[in-house]
Amino acid sequence: MAVMAKPFVALNDGEIRYFDRENLQNAWDWLREKEKLKALAEQIDIYKKIVVPVDFSLPSKHAVKRAVRLAKQDGAEVTLLHISQEAIVLPYYHDSMVAYPYYDLASLDYDDKRQIAHAEEQMNVFIASLKSGFPLRAEVLIGNPNSTILSFLEAQNTDLVVFGATKKKGLSKRLGSIPRYVLDHARCELLVVPLHDDARFKD
Repeated sequence: MAVMAKPFVALNDGEIRYFDRENLQNAWDWLREKEKLKALAEQIDIYKKIVVPVDFSLPSKHAVKRAVRLAKQDGAEVTLLHISQEAIVLPYYHDSMVAYPYYDLASLDYDDKRQIAHAEEQMNVFIASLKSGFPLRAEVLIGNPNSTILSFLEAQNTDLVVFGATKKKGLSKRLGSIPRYVLDHARCELLVVPLHDDARFKD
């Protein structure tokens, strides 16, 4: 006597599988897994906050353009973020009678402010050169690029971070050290926009 297996149909995609009575639990597990995958797909949110770390280079420019296109589709806001490398603090002089060196803190503070002011000027020129016609937010911070970018992404509840990259072979070379760090530690999505050779002649 032949035992016919009854078909189970996944309603979301029409896929059919056959299970006999002994594998009834497997059938229900399969259907539930299908529903879970469907629910996860429906939970994917549109991008609301996009951040583009920029160094005012051509790859950064193309990354911003890609971010703007995505933002227009989803109605997201785009923030350009530039990190000025923090200065390496060296002792101004050392007193052998005490256990700690002295630093010229006033000079360090002045250098930081001057560096930020210069970066803000560069940011204004960079945004003007984009001619995007899209409202762009701009932030200039000073610090370690890796940790500062990561902290900013977390503080802003960023959905997507977009990096520009030159066209190089291999994922590690294309990403670069900073995007690689962000990829390994950030909770948001990451997009790398490669700068193809022909793009150099478009701007």
